[in-house]
Amino acid sequence: MPLDDVADAIRRRAWLETDAAYRRAARQLIEIKSNAQSKVQQEDDSNDFSSESPAVHEEQPARLRYPDEEWAARLRKWSAKLATNSGVLNSGVTLVVQRETKYLVNTEGSRLLHGRTFANITISARGKSI
Repeated sequence: MPLDDVADAIRRRAWLETDAAYRRAARQLIEIKSNAQSKVQQEDDSNDFSSESPAVHEEQPARLRYPDEEWAARLRKWSAKLATNSGVLNSGVTLVVQRETKYLVNTEGSRLLHGRTFANITISARGKSI
């Protein structure tokens, strides 16, 4: 408020303060209404946990069928080729066949069984420089 006892100055100051308070309140009201509208739009009314019948799928991995004697002969042949080289200190040829089975069971009754078969051939050699 003005320090002087002038009515017009007091009225003007009172009007400016009242107007500023009104504008702040109007701005806050607009923010509150727009926040409320955006929150309503963000709410999702779809079901979070739907009820579904349990999934059941069982598929055993196929057994790898290969002629053991034929593969043993191949591995020996490759190993012999490595052994005949004079620069090779030691060598090895291996075949590893691995079958993997995975299970999934949950409390809702779903049961899944599936798998794969892997085959890995490793040829290694250590040598010396000539």
